[in-house]
Amino acid sequence: MPAPEATEEVVRRITEQVSGLRGLAAMEETPTFFISSEQMAERVRQLVEEEYTQEEADIEAELFALLDFIEPDTDLKEMYADLYVGSVIGYYDTDTEEMFVLSDGDRSDPAAKHTLAHEIVHALQDQTFDLDAFLPEGEANGDMELAKVALVEGDAVLAAAEYLKAHLTRSEIRQAYTSEGGGNDLSEIPRALIELLTFPYREGTEFVTAVHGDGGWASVDAAYSNPPLSTEHILHPDKYFAGEEPVIVDLPALALGRGWEVLEEGALGEFVISLYLENRLPGSRAARAGESWGGDAYALVRNEELDESGLASLSVWDTEEDAQEFFEALVSYYEEPRGEARDITMAGEGVRMWDLEGRCVYAGLEGNMALLIVSESEVAVGVMAGSFGGFSRGPETACDIISPADNR
Repeated sequence: MPAPEATEEVVRRITEQVSGLRGLAAMEETPTFFISSEQMAERVRQLVEEEYTQEEADIEAELFALLDFIEPDTDLKEMYADLYVGSVIGYYDTDTEEMFVLSDGDRSDPAAKHTLAHEIVHALQDQTFDLDAFLPEGEANGDMELAKVALVEGDAVLAAAEYLKAHLTRSEIRQAYTSEGGGNDLSEIPRALIELLTFPYREGTEFVTAVHGDGGWASVDAAYSNPPLSTEHILHPDKYFAGEEPVIVDLPALALGRGWEVLEEGALGEFVISLYLENRLPGSRAARAGESWGGDAYALVRNEELDESGLASLSVWDTEEDAQEFFEALVSYYEEPRGEARDITMAGEGVRMWDLEGRCVYAGLEGNMALLIVSESEVAVGVMAGSFGGFSRGPETACDIISPADNR
């Protein structure tokens, strides 16, 4: 049911306060619904079911498994549903242009007001900048999409925080923050997924704070016309201000054998690459190895008959020294002992190959470019590596480079 009249007054007042602080005028009223924990959980599961197809989940799960983010055969759709249920305390629906806020008790308590302020910012963004157009479905460049989501969420987080400071007491602000957060058990959720889902709120807020500091809310508004193009921009606002655009990387046509197909192509970006390295390397080294990212492209491939997948990622770095640092981080990633046998099957200047239990990995370095190929299939790794002719290769080994004709 829509908010009753007394609550509508609360919504109207907070909308005026938030729009005044944010500098965006509400053009129309936004229907607002205050719902219980059970209702929110039901709605969240319904949204995941409607907005995230099983095919999309399976493809993303293939990619994340090859990046060591999740275990193979993880039901990513169900895992996301479990993560969101109990974590989502409010949302704005761009399709229906309605707001939903979790409130099991007093609808004007500090936590409810804070959530409402955040969602009001999203409604104002949608009315002013058209969020569906700004974040179109089917965006192939996932790195750019994540950067733009970070702008949207960082804007809402910062504006809602400004609302709290302007209109709530210190005691109420503490209550607002300590009363939020759902409380669901995240112990079974892989760390990488949590990092990916919190990135727009945490790093996005830092980015928007930097943009706001450069010229107030007018500069934040301008960012919707000149958005960040990569997570590098979010992590390094100075590069955004300098207009340092990501390099467009084109993969060669991959020589794939019978039964193999390309499931997805896109860009990993600095944040995902650094997060990948953090699986096995110290966070400071992973961040340092990723911070000179210039651009990348990847292809995710799959052979249903063999039940095997593969990932080929070609990245460009600011300098040859930066590419060397990333390559050395990859070497450390696969060669530092962690209780798992790592058989080095190829070693030379600018090239490594490892034959792991159930996985083959190829890493190559050429100038300011680095190549990473990962697959359960030694054959697929060899065939894909052969598509990148400029990279150094060593002698044939157990995990060798073979021609497409040999891929039976």
